[in-house]
Amino acid sequence: MRPRSPAKPRSIRLTATFKAPPAAVFSALTDPKKIARWTGGRGRVASKVGGRMEMFDGWVTGKVLAFTPGKKLSYTWRPAEWPEEWADSVVTYVLTPAKSGTKVTLEHSHLRNDTEARNHRSGWRQYVFGPLRAFLAEQEQLAGARFREAIELIGAEVRRKGIPRKTVERAIRAARRR
Repeated sequence: MRPRSPAKPRSIRLTATFKAPPAAVFSALTDPKKIARWTGGRGRVASKVGGRMEMFDGWVTGKVLAFTPGKKLSYTWRPAEWPEEWADSVVTYVLTPAKSGTKVTLEHSHLRNDTEARNHRSGWRQYVFGPLRAFLAEQEQLAGARFREAIELIGAEVRRKGIPRKTVERAIRAARRR
């Protein structure tokens, strides 16, 4: 991290709920292939503290500060156009299970001034939360389609083997209780 700037740093905090489990949200935030799908550019987040972070085709770089799968991710954040004398800012995501999926609380601290705080608040909504929400919804639809396809295949096999309907229903009820 670069030396702190003399200006009083600003922080922003945003929350969003995604219709996906914490592991899926965390994976979308850290897996390079998934990052590329929802950002439209190259990105990577090392899976260890001290590793490199890069987003938006290298426009933002940093170092990983915390990496707890499904729970917490933090890294320094430095856009390419920031002056060298400005200190790195810090981004922290905290993921918590919610009734409808995952609540993500994002805190972006050590921003240089009100303009940076305002621009980043807007940017997080437009370039991260919006595309991430769309990507996770697409993933859910794909998973639903694969699930329906699997059920159809199982149904065909059950009919072919002549397994009694009550046996199948009992197995389904038992699986739902798990």
